[in-house]
Amino acid sequence: MPTARCREDVESEIRDTLGLGPSFFDEIPDEVLDYEWTLFEHFELDETLIPNNYKELIGPAIHS
Repeated sequence: MPTARCREDVESEIRDTLGLGPSFFDEIPDEVLDYEWTLFEHFELDETLIPNNYKELIGPAIHS
């Protein structure tokens, strides 16, 4: 099993990818931050059967 990256490396990648560091990542323990970021990237940013522009529109529709 690969070793998790340090918090600073993961936070740097988050800022590079998203342009900012969402505050909810601050609450995630160091031991699992790398894993959680990988999951977030996979489910939120990777292409799926639902195109990304549709996924972006679903969020506001659900919250309204």
